[in-house]
Amino acid sequence: MNTPSPHILIVDDSPEDRLTLRRYLAQSTLAGYVVTEVDHGDHALTACQSDMPDCVLLDYFLPDIDGLRVLTALRAFTDVPVIMLTGLDTEMLAAETFQHGAQDYLLKSLLTPMRLHISIQRALATVRLTRERDQSFAWLDALVRSAPSGIGYLDRNLRYQMVNPALARINGKTPAEHIGRTPADMLPGLAPRVEPLIRQVLATGQAVPEVELHGKPCPHNGVSHHWLISYFPIAGPDREVPSVGLMVTDITESKRTEVALHHAVARLRALHVIDQAILEMQSPAQIATMLIDQLRQLLPSEQAVVLLYEPDHQPQILAAHEVGADSAPRAAMVALSEWYRDHSDPPPQPWRVADVSLAPELERHIGDLVSLGICSLLAVPLLAQNTLIGTVVLSSATRDAFSAEHLTIASEIANQFAIGIQADRLRDQIEQERAHLAQRVAERTLDLSQANINLAQVARVKDEFMANMSHELRTPLNAILAFSESLLEEIYGPLSARQHDIIRNIEVGGRHLLALINDILDLTKVDAGQISLQSEPVSISDVCYASLVFVKEQALKKTLALDFHQNDELAIMDVDPKRLKQMLVNLLSNAVKFTPNGGKVRLDVAVDSAAEVVRFAVHDTGIGIAAQDLDRLFQPFSQLDTKLSRMYEGTGLGLVLVRRLAELHNGSVTVESTLGVGSCFTITLPYRQPISST
Repeated sequence: MNTPSPHILIVDDSPEDRLTLRRYLAQSTLAGYVVTEVDHGDHALTACQSDMPDCVLLDYFLPDIDGLRVLTALRAFTDVPVIMLTGLDTEMLAAETFQHGAQDYLLKSLLTPMRLHISIQRALATVRLTRERDQSFAWLDALVRSAPSGIGYLDRNLRYQMVNPALARINGKTPAEHIGRTPADMLPGLAPRVEPLIRQVLATGQAVPEVELHGKPCPHNGVSHHWLISYFPIAGPDREVPSVGLMVTDITESKRTEVALHHAVARLRALHVIDQAILEMQSPAQIATMLIDQLRQLLPSEQAVVLLYEPDHQPQILAAHEVGADSAPRAAMVALSEWYRDHSDPPPQPWRVADVSLAPELERHIGDLVSLGICSLLAVPLLAQNTLIGTVVLSSATRDAFSAEHLTIASEIANQFAIGIQADRLRDQIEQERAHLAQRVAERTLDLSQANINLAQVARVKDEFMANMSHELRTPLNAILAFSESLLEEIYGPLSARQHDIIRNIEVGGRHLLALINDILDLTKVDAGQISLQSEPVSISDVCYASLVFVKEQALKKTLALDFHQNDELAIMDVDPKRLKQMLVNLLSNAVKFTPNGGKVRLDVAVDSAAEVVRFAVHDTGIGIAAQDLDRLFQPFSQLDTKLSRMYEGTGLGLVLVRRLAELHNGSVTVESTLGVGSCFTITLPYRQPISST
């Protein structure tokens, strides 16, 4: 990046001298100065206020005011470099010029282009370095003043020379109150621990980092703090240590958090011990002993007792701890537990007594408790679904030994113990229920065995009935159909048109009844698991063409467009051809039946080798099915509308049979339909290619 040319202001009342200076500046090809000039001192001040130059060449003798006065006026508002030019060579004038803030003093008679250039560059560099130093000092001062930690330094006599606002706040004084005073003056309580470390740094020149200090900075406010203090040497020019710096961080909140975390970990550890004992299904007495051990580690208790109330309200001591062999304190605490049970409003709340001698509610027990050396008490209930099942009682010989935090800790652990007690009781109940249930299961198993025998007999009777009905119905029905066909073929003589129609109706009704009987029998066999698939390698297209033949005549009568498409006409699969044909004929018959004259019916077969499935989709442009009726499609003997029953004949078993047969093949049937537009029924079967023999 190109540096702009320095702007030089010449202040001289002599045109000849100004011209000489311009010529000298022009000869300096390295700097490439931009030059402006004035001939009076007040003009110089005005020029600097409107467009500050980078350097001023100031003549000492001016017609209005002398150069020193101009220099003094400039220094009132700028540090611009000033080089004083004069024809007088006196040491007094030179000294006075430098005292007023000039960067150089040059005699006009000895002036050369090079000397002028060197003087200007030196003046510019000096001011630039001074500005950078001042800026650095300003930044450093701002950094120290805004630092959140306390920063200061002391001289060899241990007197404060600098204190930032943070350190002043820590010490409870203003920064000004520290200057010139020692730690003993400012912090008399802490000075004996602070001053030896400062002297150590002065003597050794070695830092003492991160020393933790606890105490009260001000003896009158009564608040203790924790600090982390680092002491470090500040070396002088000759490497001696004239002063010591210190950095102070208030870690009171961190210490409080650390203590709270320690307590929380201890509480969690105690809860974990109780949880582990509960999971291991230890006895209530064993868990109670652990509870007392954990509480004694967390609370200042000399004696403790855990009592459990039996259903008859008699207290049972599960565990206890006392000082010495005397059982009197235990008896007193049991009596207290009973008093607590009888006088607590449900649900009972934790109870803390700082001094039993000052508790009027314990008037009956005060004498015994005091004589036993018990001063403080803590009692927490064991609750199961807000019902008191026991009590934990702790005591101490110290007044006000238990804090609110202790009460919380004891309650948490007691609650966990109560859960264990409840779990133990529930386990007992479960064992009793399990024994009772095992007995009932055994009795019920006998009943079910007898019921299964009865059901097997009923199923056998039903199968025999269906077989008999099949024979009894089909025999006369086949005779009716045979005679009907003979009459229609006029084997026994000619028929009138009316007679022909009547016999045709008899044949149609008979075939419908035969289809109904066959569907019922097939569905019954599928449900009974009596149909076994006879799978063999089959040409898919052959089965499809054979199925279409069954509905071709019906389609022609209704002028329906019957179409078939298969993506792989040579595909062969292992399937029961009879049952596959039965499923396709059912779907195609339904499509033809429910499609108005002039509509379309299409069979699409998609062989998906990657997914190992074959999809048979029957599309029609029929009446369609409403969305709310789709779930009823595959229910036996179900037609969606009574009006349809009158318009279209059917048993309501075809779709049910299709689904059951598809499921026998480990396949499925799905339907998509729009009312008034048409339907698409899709059979999806596993695609198992036959293994070719070699």
